[in-house]
Amino acid sequence: TRLKIFTLLSKNTLNVEELTQALNMTQSAVSHQLSSLRKLNLVRTEKVGRKVFYSLADDHVMQIFKQAWDHVFEDH
Repeated sequence: TRLKIFTLLSKNTLNVEELTQALNMTQSAVSHQLSSLRKLNLVRTEKVGRKVFYSLADDHVMQIFKQAWDHVFEDH
């Protein structure tokens, strides 16, 4: 689930509702995973009105994610 969240956030900044719909999960389950990612400083939040938007913490996190992704799918 966290990898799916990471993949979605690597493309766009999203709020919990958007992540819930994209992952077909409950808001509680998505919020729990996001909380874990925030504690690890892998995602950041930005509040706009009543909504909280999530994105990857910084470019460094994005680079590590892309390297790991490429490594998993490289030809052997």
